[in-house]
Amino acid sequence: MKMKLLSLLFPVLLGACVVPIPIPLPSNTAATAQALEGDWQITEAAGRPVNVADAVLSFHQADKRFSATTGCNTLFGGYTDGTNNTLRFDEAASTMMACPDMETEQRLANILPQVRAYRFNGNNLEMTDSRGAIVIRGVRKDK
Repeated sequence: MKMKLLSLLFPVLLGACVVPIPIPLPSNTAATAQALEGDWQITEAAGRPVNVADAVLSFHQADKRFSATTGCNTLFGGYTDGTNNTLRFDEAASTMMACPDMETEQRLANILPQVRAYRFNGNNLEMTDSRGAIVIRGVRKDK
């Protein structure tokens, strides 16, 4: 009887000695955020093509800063990225030079506050608004 009771309790006692060790699940958040780092040629903003060769959006991951230029002035500020590829731009500051064509620059300045998320589509970066519509599209510039 004692032996039978001990054989029944042994697995229970053994199980009580096991301490579960949490194993972190792999996260691609840091890798995805690092993928934003660098320069992106802006090809589309607010649903219209951007045909300005100097239109570039740059992400600086270390200090969470961005800059954007369309060939004349530079927009710059901070950004926040998070889980599920969320992305928000802080209010941007700008240099204030008078430029012959400021339409693309103004379009970009107006659309940045609407960005809520991003995704990669091949070599393209697509930034979307709260409805999931693409508001800015870019392609990675060669380093």
